[in-house]
Amino acid sequence: PILYPWACTCRPDVLSAGLSLAGFLLIRHSNSALRTAGAIALFLLAFLAKQSSVAIPLALMAHAAASQQGRRGVRLGLGWGAALGAAVLAMHLGTGGLSTLNLFGSNAAPLELRNLRVVGGLFFQAALLPLVLASAGLARKGMRAPETWLFLVTLGWALATCAKLGSNVNYFVEPLAAACLLVPAGMEVLTGASDRAVR
Repeated sequence: PILYPWACTCRPDVLSAGLSLAGFLLIRHSNSALRTAGAIALFLLAFLAKQSSVAIPLALMAHAAASQQGRRGVRLGLGWGAALGAAVLAMHLGTGGLSTLNLFGSNAAPLELRNLRVVGGLFFQAALLPLVLASAGLARKGMRAPETWLFLVTLGWALATCAKLGSNVNYFVEPLAAACLLVPAGMEVLTGASDRAVR
């Protein structure tokens, strides 16, 4: 009920979430330079598809800091920041500043708590089951798992940005994807089955 309307109406939400999630899966358990470069490229493509698609790389950096892997987080942050800066600058120069106006100026909508209540409420109603299973998965995975940080950061970002006027449940595509990654662990907790059997 959430993905369908946004996957077939030429909206960028599912595309950007898919690209960011692919980057996350590429480096969640590896810090090789090649994988990091590939993930940065995917994160850049996600940003070019939807300029608010920044939560997943932020989640990886937060996980690195919490896991005492500061170098990994700094390398990812610097590489991602440099790629974003170069892309934005190139578009700015190539369009005479119009791309920058489109990226930032046209998206400066007012924030209203009513939007957070309405849109957030719609999401939690529609995605109740995966959210319940993901919550159980959080207890199983713990704070050292990258999937935990992915869910918490993307959910926090979605809650913060959905207060913007004109928002809808498409702002929650990334946390929904993150919740699905936690569902096997949640099923393990609730059924007593092994994570491998659940998968």
